Amino acid sequence: MSEYTFVYQYTIVDGHAVIIRYLGSETDVCVPPVLDGYPVTYVGENAFYGCGLVTHVILPDGVVGIGSGAFGRCTALTAVTIPESVKRVESAAFAGCNALAEITLPDSVQVVGAFAFRNCTQLRAITLGHGLVRLTPTAFAGCNALAEVHYRGTPEEWHRLMPQEIAELPDAIVFEQTDAIDGCTGTDAHTGAEASAAEDDVSADEIADPLDNLDDLDDLDDLDDLDLDEDRAAEASSAPTRPHDLAAVMNDPRYNAYTDFEKKLLVAHDFPRKCYSDVKNRLLGYTRVESGIANLGETFKQGNKIIARITLNNDVLCLHLCLDPTAYDPRRYHHYSMAKYAAYSEVPFAMDIEDAAALEVALPLIDEMMRVRLLVLPDKKRTPLDYAALYTMDEHGNLPPRRED
Repeated sequence: MSEYTFVYQYTIVDGHAVIIRYLGSETDVCVPPVLDGYPVTYVGENAFYGCGLVTHVILPDGVVGIGSGAFGRCTALTAVTIPESVKRVESAAFAGCNALAEITLPDSVQVVGAFAFRNCTQLRAITLGHGLVRLTPTAFAGCNALAEVHYRGTPEEWHRLMPQEIAELPDAIVFEQTDAIDGCTGTDAHTGAEASAAEDDVSADEIADPLDNLDDLDDLDDLDDLDLDEDRAAEASSAPTRPHDLAAVMNDPRYNAYTDFEKKLLVAHDFPRKCYSDVKNRLLGYTRVESGIANLGETFKQGNKIIARITLNNDVLCLHLCLDPTAYDPRRYHHYSMAKYAAYSEVPFAMDIEDAAALEVALPLIDEMMRVRLLVLPDKKRTPLDYAALYTMDEHGNLPPRRED
């Protein structure tokens, strides 16, 4: 095999090559480390999507990220070599690779996005590096054959990483370091209340998209610098302080009147709250649409018909709509189907709003659903509200007065 003669479309970002599409027809693909003198550092969104002939991919050292849907629906893909330079595996990066039987994520990988390996139905074994900061609970949705998970860390580190159990993971996780917690051998040894989400320890800015500033990626290597300064904390005011994680909010009597969904909003970063406000305003901006909040999320109805639902998972807003998931191109919407779950049978179309680009896609989709599918007219008399402000705490954990819509 001639290693670097395959055809690629790519773009240049800050002096680095970002692959945007593979145009070759080879089955064994060795991605070049350099294209026309530019180092290859990122496999872009949908770059290999639907390449049904590709069976084996080797990524070069120097690649720092694998984009959303990069290898989605590569149905013949059986092996992927991921170098130690990769820091992020984005949402749905390997979704639908149903011939993939095992994969190893090196210690350098810090983030595994939503539905990264969704419906990899033959995936039986995965090795996760100890560098993980965020492993989205939906990363292995539909991986029903998964039988072996090796984690290159301690049980204690795993418990900090995972705020809840993942149904697709086997009962026992194999830990390569076991000196932290005696007798702890599997995911059944903890519950979501025992550990806060990983992003509470590391801010979203510290795990920025590799394309944001490719030259500064080495700064991510030392996560110890991200810890809170204990001396400054000791000097803080004796007044009640703002809770910084979900467990603290759940146990704080000041928030007893709030649902679990609202408590997630309280500790969410600014962007998910903004998404929540924008999406809620867009849905309520149509006639006869009402909403109600419960522990699992917020449900929107027109009359007796459920038309949408909003949930929040690991600081990512998820939008569920009463649309047929099969009628929309996943390469554009990056959505997935929840049709097999009874709770979402009326709103089976689901998409995670992880960034501004996803929000720009979601809002017009709501308009299409309301005007074209449901034939609902906008409510011109309604004034949008700042729902994000309702869940924005001050430094002491105080909130604005609650109000009705």
